[in-house]
Amino acid sequence: MTLSITRRRTIVAMAGALAPIACRSSAAAASPVRLSYQESSVLLQVLRNRAILEPRLQALGFTPVWSQLGHSLAELGQVDFQGDVAEAVPVMIHQKLPNLILYAAEGPSPRAAGIVVRNDGGINGVPMLNRKRVGVAKGGSSFDLLLRSLHNNGMSLADIEATYLPEAASSAAFSSGHLDAWATYDPFLSSAETDPRARLLTDGGSQGLRYDRYYMVDAGFARAHPQVVKAMFDALVEGAAWIRTHPDQATTLLSGLWQNMPLEAVRRIDSHRNYSVRAIDNTDIPTLQQIAGRYRAAGVLPMDPDVASIGIWKAA
Repeated sequence: MTLSITRRRTIVAMAGALAPIACRSSAAAASPVRLSYQESSVLLQVLRNRAILEPRLQALGFTPVWSQLGHSLAELGQVDFQGDVAEAVPVMIHQKLPNLILYAAEGPSPRAAGIVVRNDGGINGVPMLNRKRVGVAKGGSSFDLLLRSLHNNGMSLADIEATYLPEAASSAAFSSGHLDAWATYDPFLSSAETDPRARLLTDGGSQGLRYDRYYMVDAGFARAHPQVVKAMFDALVEGAAWIRTHPDQATTLLSGLWQNMPLEAVRRIDSHRNYSVRAIDNTDIPTLQQIAGRYRAAGVLPMDPDVASIGIWKAA
C-alpha cells in the first residue's frame, strides 16, 4: 500500500517530535557515576577533557559526575571513584574509609616529589635543614619523602621546624620567604623549580621513594558494577597512551587547565611522570605497610591501620 504525501509528512513530523523526547528519556535513565579529581590528577584531567571516559560509560548506561577532590573524610567518602592519590593516602584514610579499595596504579614516578629550597638560604644538603623551617602537608607522600630524606641523613622531624600547611599555603609562604624549604609534589614542585629564586635540594629518586599514584573505588559500587570499573581502568590506559604519544598536545592541554602554567613547567612535570597504568599487584600492599610503619614511628598514625586488609579489585 502506498502512503499519501500528507500521511508521510505527518509520520515524519511525529518522528521528529518524538526523537528529542526519546533522547531526553535515555539521558534521564543514565545512572550517575561520581568521580573526584585534584590538580595533580593528570590522567583524570585528560579523560575529562578528551572525552575518553564518557562514551565508555554511556555505552553501559552511566554518565560521569565530576567534583574536585575533598580533603576531609566526609568529602572523600562521597564519591564512587576516588581521584588518583599519592601512595601515602590509602594508608592515612583506610581506618576511617575501609570501603575504598584499590583498582589501578600509575607509576612509579619518584621524581614527581621533591624538596625545594631558596637560593639565598645557603642550604646545600639535607643535613643543612637542621633547625630550618620546612613546609609540608602532613600525611601525604611529600611528608613521606621528608621523613625518608631526614632518616637517610641521620636526622628526624625533631631536628627541623616542620610547618604543616596545605600546598597552596606552603607555596605562598615559601615564595614570601617565610619557609626555608618546602617538601611538595607536582605540579607544585615543577612550578617552584622554574622560579629563579628556588632550586631542587633532593627528590624521591634520590631518597628511595616510589611515588605510585593509586586509583580507588567504593567496594560496594565495584561489586555491583564491575563493568564500570573495567571501563574506568581501560580509559586510564588509553589516556596514558595518548599523553605518551601526543606530548606537545598534552602539554598545551595541561597548561590551560593549570591557570596557563608556563609550558616549561608542564614539560618538566611530564618528564617526572611515568604515565604507565597497571593493575594492583603483590608489591603494592608491602609498600603501603612500610609507609604505615614510618608514619607510626613519626607519631602521625596513633595505631596500626591494618593496611594488609585494604581491598583490591581485580578484573574477572
